[in-house]
Amino acid sequence: METTFSQCEFEPTVRRSFYVISPVKLLILTICTLGFYHVFWLYQNWKAHQQYYPRDPISPLFRTIFAPFFIHDLLKRAKAEDNENVLSDVAVVSFSMAYIILLILTTWGLVPNPQNHIILQFHVSLFSLPGILLLSLLFWMQLQLNKICGDKFGATNDSITIENFLWLGCFWICLVSIFTFSVVNKTEAEKWGVHSNISFGENKN
Repeated sequence: METTFSQCEFEPTVRRSFYVISPVKLLILTICTLGFYHVFWLYQNWKAHQQYYPRDPISPLFRTIFAPFFIHDLLKRAKAEDNENVLSDVAVVSFSMAYIILLILTTWGLVPNPQNHIILQFHVSLFSLPGILLLSLLFWMQLQLNKICGDKFGATNDSITIENFLWLGCFWICLVSIFTFSVVNKTEAEKWGVHSNISFGENKN
């Protein structure tokens, strides 16, 4: 993918009611951030919707934090703007419930993690069956949102930008630092709620 500033996702040139991004790019960034990008994706959708409907008293941050309670409303609003009737009432309810269930399975430690490390938990969960299904669901949801905004495949935001590389780098630096600290300083890390069975250089005799 070509790196360019012209398609910067933080300052779209066209106002749309939902966040437009290539579904492939969405999956790449979600996987590269162990699922955390999907939180940013939710926020961007609510932010775009708020800016498109300034009289609608919604809080993008609040609705992102409590995403399971508002995913149905997001899809319901998408259905209201769906001129092609791709989204039915049954689809809105079904995919909302599927999102909530899969999010719980991939986030709240219900997928086995032998090393018992919170960072590895996200990695293990994302590539488990529930994680793959959640990624597939996000792909489908983004296609529908893009279609409503007149850009089905997200051609206006399909490049990995320099900004993406910069915050991905910062993300992984922070992640590796936390991981290293939690392994080397187990006692201190456990005070912060980070537990791990991983050990480096310890004598097991």
